[in-house]
Amino acid sequence: MASVVDIHIVPLSDHGTAKTNADPRRMSKQSAGSGIIIASDGLILTNEHVVRDAAKVSVALSDGSRHQVTDVAVHPKLDLAVLRIDRHNLLALGVVGPPVEPGATVAAIGGASFLEDGAVRDGIVTHTRVSLQHALDPRRTRLYNGLIETTARIEPGFSGGALIDSHGKLVGINVAVSGDPDSKQYRGYAIPCRAPIRQAIAELVDQIRNP
Repeated sequence: MASVVDIHIVPLSDHGTAKTNADPRRMSKQSAGSGIIIASDGLILTNEHVVRDAAKVSVALSDGSRHQVTDVAVHPKLDLAVLRIDRHNLLALGVVGPPVEPGATVAAIGGASFLEDGAVRDGIVTHTRVSLQHALDPRRTRLYNGLIETTARIEPGFSGGALIDSHGKLVGINVAVSGDPDSKQYRGYAIPCRAPIRQAIAELVDQIRNP
């Protein structure tokens, strides 16, 4: 899907500087996630944890071009970030998706570079208001409540990518997994595009456009 992109970072070292002595290809592979184009003028939604502690962030589009991120706005509590690249006329996914219900067919989509056999994983919604607070962040520095749980495999690198419904509408932002990938208990989780999340995203967009 052209609206889902790869995100690569050059991480900060322990001294707060970019790790310039490592292989950039290896660093990108270890430090990458996915993002969702949400506005045609270069605005991209992802998880805050994908770009946390980054010295530099770049985005690889489906056409193979790569662009440096010029602005970043983050909401650490909700694990959301909006990035801007200097590119226009992009194919965007709207954030206002329909509510999703248990039993609905969905697909988890990550950046195209992560899987040789395609970066789409189908599944069904099993629950719509799951809490991973204790498992992921018992100190509540972030909020991981009300997540969508699905049997769609959210692969490594899919964080920040799209969870879409059978009509191609965005219903969530991939954020976590649980269980053994080879077992029937494996589950993927996504931040739902409910009203509070949409409002937080709108505020991040406003920070980018009106600094």
